[in-house]
Order: sequence, then structure tokens, then C-alpha cells
Amino acid sequence: MPSDPLLGRVIDKKYRIDAQIGLGGMATVYRATRLHIGDVVAIKILHAELLRDPKLAERFQREAQAAARLKHPNVVTVHDFGVCEDDVVYLVMELVEGENLRTMIKDDVSFSYKLLRFTNSALFAHQSEIRTIERALLVLGEEGIRRWVAVAALPLLAADKPHELVVQSLLRARFAEELGRTGGFSPPPICFQMGLFSLLDALLDRTIEYALQQIRLAPVVEQTLLGTAPSEDRVAIVYALVCCYELGDWDTVTVLADQLGVPAVAVGEAYLNAAYWVAEVTAGI
Repeated sequence: MPSDPLLGRVIDKKYRIDAQIGLGGMATVYRATRLHIGDVVAIKILHAELLRDPKLAERFQREAQAAARLKHPNVVTVHDFGVCEDDVVYLVMELVEGENLRTMIKDDVSFSYKLLRFTNSALFAHQSEIRTIERALLVLGEEGIRRWVAVAALPLLAADKPHELVVQSLLRARFAEELGRTGGFSPPPICFQMGLFSLLDALLDRTIEYALQQIRLAPVVEQTLLGTAPSEDRVAIVYALVCCYELGDWDTVTVLADQLGVPAVAVGEAYLNAAYWVAEVTAGI
């Protein structure tokens, strides 16, 4: 994996980038040293490829301005915002030290129990039982851990909703991921995220516009769920295919599958694989 070109770099002659601590759909968050003072801060840098869309850069700036106006003990302090000559757009915030995701799982009995059930399910087909949290985390890997937490937390979000709504969200997520992987055109996590949050309006009893304002998703996911993505965008086509498959609109499914370059038989296989995965996952949560 190539090294991050920003590591070790000094931003705007004020902040030295020391380490990456988070990655999102719009920006990457780093630990940085404020050179004039010597303290440590968090610096959020907008992804370079997003600078081609001025609306996203403006949205990033509005986020900085809104956050700077918030004054509360439980809200991080915003120190600075700027744009460098080489078009690096950044937001500097208070760095709050806390437990990482692995530590939080290990310290939560309920999550630990569910994690062990999940990693010992038929999905993994291990020859020997996984008995420790450390080995379970190693099996999943960082991306797998984050995905599992989202899956495990979904029933909490839908505590007062029919179980079928959770199942449908998970099925959409895995089905979309399978299609993305089969087509070889989009990172599977993007398709999974799109499917997982596609029923957020029903889960929250809010409009999808309101629901998406409460979380930060990859721009292509947000545009797809809002119906504003270009019709030729492949993530949007995946979403349309998933919905048409649910409705049994086979003619449209065939057309959309052809646009993705996915054989019709592979679509059915992707759905069956997704259904099997959901059955195993829901048994473990």
C-alpha cells in the first residue's frame, strides 16, 4: 500500500502531519503538531479529488463554521480553517484521546458475546472454535470490524421497528456489495454502505433528506439515496437493480445488469449469497 504523501508534511507553515487516525467519505483526519505552540491537534483534510466539485468544498467550509459556533463541554473545539496555495483544504480541531474501536468491543460484554457468535458462525467455517476477542478481531480485520459494528448496532436503531426492516437493510447492503464485487467497478464498502442506509428514513420515521443530514456518508452514497446521482453512475445503477430485484421487475433487472456488465445468472447468485449471509449474521446479533 503506498504511503500517505501528507505524512510528515507541514500544512500552511503551521501544522505538521504526524499520523492518520481516521478516514471518511469526504476527508481524512490526522494527528498533527501545532508548530508555533507545540501541542497536538486533529486536522481534517478534504480529499483532493473532491475539490473538483466546488459545492463539496463549500459544504466543508460551512461544516467548519457551524462547528466553530458550537460551545459545549461535549463538543470538540474548532481552532482553525484554511486553504493552502496547493489547494489543501483543512479544518483544525481539538484532539480528543479515546479508546479505539477494538478496545471498546473488548470492554463491552454484549458486543464481545455477539462478536464471538458471529466469527464462529458458518460464514467463516473455522476448523477450531474462536474463543478469544483478540483472535476474533484478527479474523475480521479493521474494515470487517467496522462493518460488523454497524451491523450489530442496526437492531438498536430499529428497536421499535419490525425485524423484517433490519433484515431488508442488511440484505440490500450485502446484495449491493456482491454486485459491486462481481462487476469489479466500485469498492465493496461503498456499495455495502449504500444498501445498509437505504432504509434509514423508515428506521427513523424521518425523510431521507433529514436522516442523511445526521450522518456523514460518502458523497456518491448520499447522492444515490437522495436520487441526485447521475443515471449512469454505477453505484446508482446498483441501487436501482437492488430495488427492481425486490419488486420482481425482471426486465429492468436484465437491462441494469447488462449496464453493469454483470451476467444475469450472477445477479441471482449474488442475491442468494446475500440471503445466506444475512441469515447467518442475524442469528449472531
